Amino acid sequence: VAFERSRLDGTTGNPDTLRQAASASASYAHPWFRIFSKYEIRNDENALDDREQWLTTNAVEVKMFRDLTFVGRFTYGESVNGPLDESIFSEQSAGFAYRPVAIDWIHALVRWTEVRNLPTLNQAAAPRDERTDTVLSLQTTVDLHRRISMTEKYAIRDQVIDVANPESPEIVGRAP
Repeated sequence: VAFERSRLDGTTGNPDTLRQAASASASYAHPWFRIFSKYEIRNDENALDDREQWLTTNAVEVKMFRDLTFVGRFTYGESVNGPLDESIFSEQSAGFAYRPVAIDWIHALVRWTEVRNLPTLNQAAAPRDERTDTVLSLQTTVDLHRRISMTEKYAIRDQVIDVANPESPEIVGRAP
């Protein structure tokens, strides 16, 4: 558990900000199972606006066999800048890590990840578009020497953009 209360000095044109933050985390570890969870909340107040943010991060690892581990992660956060300006971020991933005990100089990770982002009005040019990226990746690591490793990562991404204003002449579709 952690708490923070601080005052950020404003620069020219920006007022001083009072920041209050709190976080709590918990974890559990067993030889074949690990879980971690953290929750954070933050409030920034100044003469112009108030901003509330909260974030949760969760991770799990389950050893399926001696050499194969399931890994999962979920992160979700919201930021509210006034009554009409909200942003949302989420990232979720799942995959398998192969770490053979008999040949411990080679490792592989296959993972699916989805990232969803709806930026605040201040971060996005009009119109404010929601983006969802889906990534499938393969990462390999080979230890060439006890201090030198070679890592390769291959990935394919699918991006979907939900346009905030469907009347907009911008192109909507998938990016490679």
